[in-house]
Amino acid sequence: MYSSYLYLSMNAWFKSINLDGFANWMYQQAKEELVHAMKFYDFINQRGGRVIPAAIGIYGRGINNCCALLPTLRRYYHDQLEMLKLRVRPGDGRPPGTMPVL
Repeated sequence: MYSSYLYLSMNAWFKSINLDGFANWMYQQAKEELVHAMKFYDFINQRGGRVIPAAIGIYGRGINNCCALLPTLRRYYHDQLEMLKLRVRPGDGRPPGTMPVL
């Protein structure tokens, strides 16, 4: 949910400076991250666990400059690398990209 929140924050900033293409890309990323979070949420609930969502902190007075994009991009690339680690496991006999996430 944190990643989704970051992307949504950047969406709002890009919209505020009329960069609609960038805003749309950030919005699509926010939706994708929310889907990932909900998969974990459902996975835990289906197995009798209890999910207790925590509040997400507010960033000062909001994102107001391009330097704020760096943490979002860093998070995006980190998430991409983690997904690759889940999909590619040497020696398990599966082709890359065929392992289910959950």
